Amino acid sequence: MKKIYLLNSCLSFCCLFLVFPPKASASSGLDLDVKGSVSTAYDDNVTFVKEDKKSDNVTNLLIGLGAQHEGKTYQLNVEGNLTQHLFADNPSFNNNSQDVSIDLKKELSRYDRFSATNKFTHAEDPQSFEDDFGRTSGRYSYYRNTFNTEYTRDLSKHVSIQGHYGNESYSTSREDIRDSLLNRAGFDVNYIKSSATAFSLGYDFTTRHIDESGTATVHTLAAGFKHFLTTQLYIDTRAGVSLVEAFDGSNASKPSVTVALTDDFNETDSASLSWRKTSTPSSFTADIFDSWRVALSLSRQLLERLKMTASVFFGEGDFAALGITDRQTGASARLSYEVTKNAQTFLAYTYSEVDSNIDTRGYDRNLVEVGVRVVF
Repeated sequence: MKKIYLLNSCLSFCCLFLVFPPKASASSGLDLDVKGSVSTAYDDNVTFVKEDKKSDNVTNLLIGLGAQHEGKTYQLNVEGNLTQHLFADNPSFNNNSQDVSIDLKKELSRYDRFSATNKFTHAEDPQSFEDDFGRTSGRYSYYRNTFNTEYTRDLSKHVSIQGHYGNESYSTSREDIRDSLLNRAGFDVNYIKSSATAFSLGYDFTTRHIDESGTATVHTLAAGFKHFLTTQLYIDTRAGVSLVEAFDGSNASKPSVTVALTDDFNETDSASLSWRKTSTPSSFTADIFDSWRVALSLSRQLLERLKMTASVFFGEGDFAALGITDRQTGASARLSYEVTKNAQTFLAYTYSEVDSNIDTRGYDRNLVEVGVRVVF
């Protein structure tokens, strides 16, 4: 895994060089934000297990730094956070989590654009319902680094081509979960019929290698369609077929479908509903994860200073070779109140449940958190 971290560091450096060439203008500004937060949370299942659950009160102390640099042809955002988690009843669970993200957008010319993102996470709790979907149960720390880059060239007013490459490395503190490395590359041809309608046709090649367990590959050919039903409501679909070669050498053809409906009410409010069906090599075990999922998200400014975000998730997935079926259910809501321009209080609740035909993989969890966040 050290090799891929080094590779991503080199790629990120090259991306920064594209943004800050030797003759870059000195007049472009750099904005820095320092943030901190203190929260307390009640977690009724800190061990992520079905039987003999442990509950605890957890204090979370976060400090973060963000930097934004913008010029005439580029935009760069860098953010990093350190969080100390202190457990009142189980001090052996005390841990420190870190996350760093880099997001770059660059116009190389009138017809050429480039973007790159890199996100590193080290934590013991899943960061999202998607992160928890298909995960091996139990409490353990993990490292995940995800890198993606895209290059787009406009061939005409209506046609463009886009190439992309990405990789993901994943490792955990558990000896029974092997380190894995995913590489993904592909291209899309996009046709903009009008301001309301666009089509695409693309190919993706994905390969995942798991230490001491071999390699799986997926070839996906898919077509896409995006259409604005109104000025703010649009549907985005992509459907095709995946040719999957599993870790054991078996081959199969699987559908690959994504349908998303998004409504951007205004600058602060939005809602999105999506459904996905995919067959991908698992990060957690040497198997293909055949799954479908439904996700709903909502962001709403209730009052001038009061904001609400909420999400609902449901998914079902099968590990074909292992004969495991997991069902993931999740719901979360968060209220944040702006006390001053730089400070806000928040109250959040998360419910997650995993149901599996393997009894030891299932669990349910309730998490309530209240805290204060300050940005300087």
